[in-house]
Amino acid sequence: MPGMDLLFNKDSEASKEFDFSLRGDLGQMGSQRSFLVEMNIQVQQNNVYPVIRDCDVKKALTLIYQSKIEGWWNYDDEYKKFGICSKETFKKELHDQVKENKRTWENIDKDEPLRFKF
Repeated sequence: MPGMDLLFNKDSEASKEFDFSLRGDLGQMGSQRSFLVEMNIQVQQNNVYPVIRDCDVKKALTLIYQSKIEGWWNYDDEYKKFGICSKETFKKELHDQVKENKRTWENIDKDEPLRFKF
């Protein structure tokens, strides 16, 4: 399949100090990667997975959580581990996110094409 060599390039192995993989689907990981690069956190690629250095994990996850970057909900255990938020706060934030997404979908005019805010 054309283009697959870009996703699974053997030369894309990240250096050994970059061993925390970002999580989510490809779109979520791409959003997180772009955001972290904008925040001056070094990100490398290991096959399809963006990876960051262990020493940057707490800072990166704090930024992802505070900014609610797409896929932020994939790190619930790490948020607790690093003291970024409690399990209760995480559940509340996730509930609020789901409620907001549901409200957005319910208010879409069926005759209008979908437009997403980025």
